[in-house]
Amino acid sequence: MQFPQYDIGISGIKLSSPYRFDFPALAKELNSSSINTIFLNVSSEDVWQSERFVKMAHENGVSVHAVILEDLNCTENGSEDACKASLNTVLDYNGKSLAPFDGIDIYVKPSPKESDVDYGKLFDTEHRGTGENISISASLPLNYTASQIEEIAPFVDYFIIRAYSDETEELNSLSDIVDAVALEMGEIRGAGSKGVIEISVKEGLKDKLSIQELFAGLADYYSNDSAFLGVSIYNYDNYTALPQKAEPEEKKSTIPGFEALSVFVTVLGAFALLKEKRN
Repeated sequence: MQFPQYDIGISGIKLSSPYRFDFPALAKELNSSSINTIFLNVSSEDVWQSERFVKMAHENGVSVHAVILEDLNCTENGSEDACKASLNTVLDYNGKSLAPFDGIDIYVKPSPKESDVDYGKLFDTEHRGTGENISISASLPLNYTASQIEEIAPFVDYFIIRAYSDETEELNSLSDIVDAVALEMGEIRGAGSKGVIEISVKEGLKDKLSIQELFAGLADYYSNDSAFLGVSIYNYDNYTALPQKAEPEEKKSTIPGFEALSVFVTVLGAFALLKEKRN
């Protein structure tokens, strides 16, 4: 089965860990789905264990971006040093590794009102610490504060909007997703930046075909929007477990009393057969 074709800059997927996957199978899956970018969750403790994985991905024409700080909220008081240490570890890896990440994505969490810590300084540190060939991005929750998008924009190449939330209904249709991200896409557009829309398999998407059709639909909707950079899937574990195309559900009869009539006819036939045998 062929997936629909679409033309976007980033066609990505989120990977929680590189260690437990058979890479040839992973590469085949990504190639068949036209996915060109892996967003790999890494921590400062195991970043060097990702080197071989990143090297194999590059050999297969796939970019790998390190997603950091997903497990930390850098707006919490007392977390600033830990967040900076995690960032510096990845920057150090990129400066020394034979297989550096193609980009670094900082996972941003909502800021408590009482917090006196923000992500601005962190992105400034990242901006000064990366080379020209390394992209910088910020992964944002839905409805992130407009003023903070404007503050971060000068330090990043693009934003990722997480188009899913525990507080919203399932976002699995083109219209629902476009409406949900409209405010943030507008702020990103106004800041002269670009946005990647990240959809979640857990939002009720039944098969790989429906996801790829959603990718194509978003690419078509934003085809004339210079702020639209691409789409990504959260996450690989759930995506690869889906069928290519879901089996159609069996249609139930719309004739009133049809099921009861079927049972009656079956019972009547069995009774007649039993009577004939006795005779």
